[in-house]
Parts: sequence; structure tokens; C-alpha cells
Amino acid sequence: MAAGTLLVLLRMLQGFSVGAEFTGSITYATEAAAQGRAGYLSSLAVAGGLLGFSLGSLCTAVFGWLLGPEAMASWGWRLPFLLGAAVAWMGLWMRRGMPETLAAAVTHQDSALRVADLGGPVVALLREVVGQWRLVLQVIGLVTFANVIFYLAFVYLVDLTGTRSGQPAAANTITTVVQLVDLLFVIWGGHLADRHGMVPVNRCGNALLVLLAPIGLLIGGQGQLLQLAMAQVLLVVPVIVTMGAQVLLGVLLVPERQRCAVFSIAYSLAMALFAGTAPLVASWLAGQQWSAWLVPYVLLYGAAALITVQRLRLAPMV
Repeated sequence: MAAGTLLVLLRMLQGFSVGAEFTGSITYATEAAAQGRAGYLSSLAVAGGLLGFSLGSLCTAVFGWLLGPEAMASWGWRLPFLLGAAVAWMGLWMRRGMPETLAAAVTHQDSALRVADLGGPVVALLREVVGQWRLVLQVIGLVTFANVIFYLAFVYLVDLTGTRSGQPAAANTITTVVQLVDLLFVIWGGHLADRHGMVPVNRCGNALLVLLAPIGLLIGGQGQLLQLAMAQVLLVVPVIVTMGAQVLLGVLLVPERQRCAVFSIAYSLAMALFAGTAPLVASWLAGQQWSAWLVPYVLLYGAAALITVQRLRLAPMV
């Protein structure tokens, strides 16, 4: 019981860390970018997250091949976590030379408040976030759909295929290879947002996902290695390009003073409540013999994304 409890608590701490690191780096990259390069630079931050995801799959595949299923399930799963801890030192080193993007007056004021009383500024900031609940809902509607498809294609279908085919290492290997392509397409998505506008790229990406997601999920749901590869190749371009473009729009929707907090909380809620739970929902539907409902479930998120983007078409910053 202690081991399971500690693992859940550590995963929660990891989630808090990701909530600050990932969305904070996207916000930072957007604000630090030169004119006309915000999409490109923010997509590099997303690419960094995807690189970590890919390295995680690669580590799982390599250790799975080397140790075998029994040893991997017994103790080998700890090894990728130990390797991941080394990345923290690189992050600490980078922060020592990074300039602040907020105005000097705001930075000095925040520093003074933190020294005097940490609780007061946090409560005040949370009140500001609550006051921006419409923006929180907009960001959630904007980012959820592509990430739901990502989790289904690169988490749920991988586990499903590994279980049904009896070759989990092979399923992870296929996923690793496909995910390496992600890095190029996510940067391309940011470049397209800079060149053609954030709203048009997000609109086209989500519309294409609405068309292709049902086909990809039906193919990948067969649980065989070839079908897994076909599904992931079909979905990888619209999913990743959309993810590369949507973060820039999500950041710029929020006023600068509240940007990091509102975007981070909204993005994290979308991941925790909807995208991260998508594999669990899909597994439950399959267990209840209701797999046919997975496509309508996914398309609800697609409709929300298209409606959110459409209502942003007249926003002055896009």
C-alpha cells in the first residue's frame, strides 16, 4: 500500500511540475520571440515536450527488448524514471542565464510581495484567474481535441495493440518511430501560424482531425501492429500541426499580466480532465462492449474546438 500511495503522490508532484514547466516555457517562448516568430518559437517548446514523450517511448521499447516482459513489469519500469531525473539538471542550468520577459515594474512588485507574504499574491492571482473564467473555457475548448486524439493514438492504441498482439515492445517501437516525425510537424505548425494566421491554421487542423480521427481510431482499434502504424501515420500530421499552432493562440488570448497563470491552469485542466482521461474512457467503453461510442465521444471535443476557433475569428490579435 505504501508503494502504491507514494507512486501516486510522486506522479501528482510530476504533474504539478509539468503544469509549470511546459505551459510556462510556451508562454516564455511566445513573449521572448521576435516579431513574426512567436509561432515558430512556441512550437519549439511543444517540440521539446514531444521529444521527451518520444524519449520515454524509446526508453520503454529499449528496456522492454533488453529485459523482457516479466523483468520489465517487475522492476525494469523504474529505469526510465531514473534516466528522466537527469534532465532536471539541464533545466536548472538553463534558467541561470534566462532573462525575465515581464516588465521590470511588474517583476519588482511581484518580488517584493513574495518576500513579504507568499500567500497574499497567490490568492490574488487565483482570484484574477477566476475572473477570467471565460478565457479559461476558451483555452480548454481550443486545446482539448487535438490532445485527446494524441493520447488515444499514442497511449491507448499502443497499450491496446501491445496487449492484443502480445508484443508491447514492438508497439512502443512503432510509436517511437512515428513520434520522431512529430518534431518536424509541430514546428511546421508554428511556422504556418506565423505565416497564415493562428485562427485559419487552427480551424483547418481541427476540421481535418474531425474527418480523419474516426478512420484512424477504427483502424487502430483492431489491435494489430500494422493497423497501429497505419492509424498513427494517418493521424500524426493533423494532430501535431494543430498542437504546434494552438498553443500560440491560447497564450495570446490572455492579457500579459495573467497570461502564464490562466493559460497554465486552463491547459492543465484540459489535460487532466479530458485528454489524460481519454485512454481510461476508451478502455472502459471497450470493457463494456461500447467501443462504437468512442467516435461520437471524440467528435464532441472536435465540435467544441471548431466552435471555439470560429468564435475567435474576429479577435484583433489574430
